[in-house]
Amino acid sequence: MKMRNAFFRNVFYACISVLTVIGLICGIAVSAHGKSDIDGRQMDEYLDERAGEYRTRIRECLEDEAFENAGITMTYVTDHRSETRTYTVLLHHRKFASLTQCEKEGLQAQIGDMAFDEKGCEFEIILD
Repeated sequence: MKMRNAFFRNVFYACISVLTVIGLICGIAVSAHGKSDIDGRQMDEYLDERAGEYRTRIRECLEDEAFENAGITMTYVTDHRSETRTYTVLLHHRKFASLTQCEKEGLQAQIGDMAFDEKGCEFEIILD
């Protein structure tokens, strides 16, 4: 009878040990996943700040070029597989219609050159 009780006690301790190890592994995995979410949020906040600064530079550039009160719509799409963020900058002003194709391309290039240089960020400038 003592032999049987010792066997069950050892099995019990073995099960408790295995469950403890599984719990530790799960806890570490959840903790690591939570840290990556925090890093992602911090990066999003940083990029949002950079985009706001870029929008301000665009507005100043357009006002210098006599396009006061131009509309600026900036959106982005994130591709999580390739870790790229593609910004679409749509600029609205009635005077854009009177520009030649060469002038439009020059303005698009000028605004594109002002974009912030961050790894994985791409920009598309559209004049409307």
